[in-house]
Amino acid sequence: MKLQEVDKNVTVAWSCLPSQPALLAGGTVAGSLDSNFDTSAHLEILSLDLARPSKPLQVLGSTTAPDRFHKLCWGMTGVANETFPQGVIAGGLANGTVNLWDASKIISGAPNPLIACVERHSSGPVQGLDFNPFVPNLLASGGSDAEILIWDLSNAASPTVYTPAAGAKPQEAAITCVSWNRKVQHILASSSLSGVTVVWDLKNKRAILNLAEPTRKLRCRSIAWHPDEATQIVTSSEDDSAPILQLWDLRNTYSPVSTLEGHTRGVFSVSWSSKDTDLLLSCGKDDRTLCWNVRTGDIQCEVDGSGSGFNFNIDVQWSPRLPAMLATTSLDGKLRIHSLADVHSVPTAAAPAADYLGNISAAAQPALSKTPSVPPKWLRRPAGVSFGFGGKLVWFKPAAVGQQQRRVTLVRLVTEQPLVQRAERLENALNHDTFKAYCLEKIEQSTSEQDKATWSLLKVLFEQNQRQEILSYLGYDPDRVADEVKQYSAELKLKQLSLAEPAAAAAESAADAAAAASSQLPSSPVAAAGPPGDRSLHILISCLAVIDHRFGGCTGARRSWNVNSLMVTESTRRQRMVQHRACCEHPPPPPPP
Repeated sequence: MKLQEVDKNVTVAWSCLPSQPALLAGGTVAGSLDSNFDTSAHLEILSLDLARPSKPLQVLGSTTAPDRFHKLCWGMTGVANETFPQGVIAGGLANGTVNLWDASKIISGAPNPLIACVERHSSGPVQGLDFNPFVPNLLASGGSDAEILIWDLSNAASPTVYTPAAGAKPQEAAITCVSWNRKVQHILASSSLSGVTVVWDLKNKRAILNLAEPTRKLRCRSIAWHPDEATQIVTSSEDDSAPILQLWDLRNTYSPVSTLEGHTRGVFSVSWSSKDTDLLLSCGKDDRTLCWNVRTGDIQCEVDGSGSGFNFNIDVQWSPRLPAMLATTSLDGKLRIHSLADVHSVPTAAAPAADYLGNISAAAQPALSKTPSVPPKWLRRPAGVSFGFGGKLVWFKPAAVGQQQRRVTLVRLVTEQPLVQRAERLENALNHDTFKAYCLEKIEQSTSEQDKATWSLLKVLFEQNQRQEILSYLGYDPDRVADEVKQYSAELKLKQLSLAEPAAAAAESAADAAAAASSQLPSSPVAAAGPPGDRSLHILISCLAVIDHRFGGCTGARRSWNVNSLMVTESTRRQRMVQHRACCEHPPPPPPP
């Protein structure tokens, strides 16, 4: 999101203090006037509320300046020994002087915050200014007189000034930018409108390399060293005919390593992210602020710009302490604070052709159609680790310097060697189908009877004749079991025969007893009156009574009922027979005709 947009016609410098990363210094920019034609110059210290970014910038302090600013820097000079607790703010002014202010006095409102005002550049404004990142007391400046000066601020009120190479002016044009190497403290680079970028060796006090486009002369406006690679530097062209950025490697100065093309008019400022060295910011006269992926050469996203091409951004600065924060200033008097989340799409169509004057209209700029896809490094996970099955461990860590891709490492972590050995033996048995041998090994290694019995049973399951082996393991002989079954079957038959003979004898005895009882029983009315068939019925009933009396059975009431039922049934049968005979002897007369 766009955090802030305020009406301030300034050039800015972020605070270098770890304890106060959200502070900015803003000095009235030279070469621009507001609608009131105000020509005064001020230096302000602004505070951004990180808890509420939408809250307006708070002005912590302000002071006047002798002239307007071309360049502003905030260094750590005097912080270590608390001479200047908030550091020193250096300004390159339009009148050719370099002014030093005590930031703590500006914030507190104390009088006389100006430490020194030194005029050493003979003519023209001071456009190049940079503090040494390794030696905070060293300040480099470059002016329109094509001269570069090194300032020793050990005594900031009266600094010592000297040149990197006595009497040498290899750049015969105004110095536009100076920058200290981020890895080697005595290496300095300077750019000029002549198109030549010079690399200085302050230890040997001489210029060691010149970088220039071999086929054409380009007005170089801004330079920036690679934060991690000591031999790489990027330069920007101010020419509208060649609005490009060139990445140089000092190991081969004949031609640039790569050329970044995306702006349609001259590039004014560049800034390399110290938190993600793949990201580079640039702003130009086409009113576009682009974020580049230096490794791929693609435009990562567009940060800011209306595309008007008139009141364009003249400066862009990454925050050295807040990874996603950046500030831009423009000629329309706007100071904008951005987070990298506030981005537009990037152009994917081919760049339009220029007209016969070499100009490209803002309306003809490429359409925006693709959104950024690569997250910045500070949002990526720097390292990771995870355990896997089988004692495996995988991890990744940040890529080494000079490497683009991170390396993933997979190892086997052994914490219990005996357990690993047992697992390997089991895996070997599974792969080679040697389960029986594995079980025998486990039986030999077992210390308890229960474990031995368990592994012995498992071994039986892997035999070819599993059923017979299981019976043998349980203590049964199959042949002996078969013999015992046959013997039992024979004995069962004999027992059944022996039980059948007593039953037949008992039946015969019951019949004899029934016959004897019938001769002793008194004659019933039915037997006396009935025909010979009634005697058979009576004998049957008497037999049943004898059997019931001998073997037990139903109750007396039940037994009496059964006898009466049989007698009633037989009487009814006799009556029907008598009626049938009478009907046969005396048939009824036939019906009349």
